[in-house]
Amino acid sequence: MTSNPGTEVVLINESGIAVPVTEKDIWAIADAIATGERVSFHLVEVAFIDENGIAALNSTYLGKDYITDIITFPYSPADQTNDIEVTLTCCAQRIDEQAADFTSARKAEYCRVIIHGLLHVSGYDDRTESDSMTMKNRENYYLDLLNLAQ
Repeated sequence: MTSNPGTEVVLINESGIAVPVTEKDIWAIADAIATGERVSFHLVEVAFIDENGIAALNSTYLGKDYITDIITFPYSPADQTNDIEVTLTCCAQRIDEQAADFTSARKAEYCRVIIHGLLHVSGYDDRTESDSMTMKNRENYYLDLLNLAQ
């Protein structure tokens, strides 16, 4: 199964930082994951916000008091694999910090975070060390597949 050409991709940037990804990049990521994970996406919305915004969302929706790189908001039921709808809310500042910490290219780190969110709605979890390693391996797989690892 693949994301069809009708997959709607929306990119919103309210972070105040120029982000190195485009709607075309997001669509390519969604298409690769759809094919590889046998799911399909109807709507993939990626919103970049600032640290205050992500901290507020993390507190309100997850009860956590810290800045994170991404919060995934699925609109589809957890077991739905067709026509998935999701908003990935990302903190551009945090992703930039991670790129520096991990000595990754900015675009690669932004793509990794998007891949991570889409893997969550495709059935992956990262609550245990084993699950986290599985997700990291899948992230690396898609970064390599799409030639985004640089």
